[in-house]
Amino acid sequence: MITTEITDSLLALPEEDRIELARRLVGSVSAEHKLNLEIADGVRRIEDVLTGKVQAISEDEYRRILG
Repeated sequence: MITTEITDSLLALPEEDRIELARRLVGSVSAEHKLNLEIADGVRRIEDVLTGKVQAISEDEYRRILG
C-alpha cells in the first residue's frame, strides 16, 4: 500500500511531472491490450485539457448537450 508520505510527495510534483508519472504508471499496468489503449487514450485526453489543447466544459453544459 502506498503511504501517505509517498502520495503527498507525488502530489507535490509539478503538473508536467505528475502527467509523466501517470503515463508511466498506465504503461506499467498489465491488462488487456484494448484496455491499455483505452486508458492511454483517457490519459491523453486529460493532458489535452490540462495543456489547453482542448477546452473543457462544465458538468451542467455536458448534461445540457446530452439533453
